[in-house]
Amino acid sequence: QIAYVISFVFIIAVENELRKEVVTFQRCLSILEEAGNCWKELGAELQISESKLRNIETDHQRARDKASAVLEKWRDIKGRDATVGCLLDAFERSGQK
Repeated sequence: QIAYVISFVFIIAVENELRKEVVTFQRCLSILEEAGNCWKELGAELQISESKLRNIETDHQRARDKASAVLEKWRDIKGRDATVGCLLDAFERSGQK
């Protein structure tokens, strides 16, 4: 049981470190399919303004491209504060996991 507790503590520590990492372009590419399903809700949860979301909707046809634009805009606005944890939380609030 001690090994189980140690493993659990290690997993929590790794997860906490991962949540602090800045979202990279590569990570964005890896989640575009999931983000495409909820790009507008995700954008709202990431605090992208309504006007920017409207522009994204007008400028891009495919949901995947809209999701990419949302994530790019968010990363531009937040910079080093665009972390994995923030993105995961926004996904959960938008109904995705």
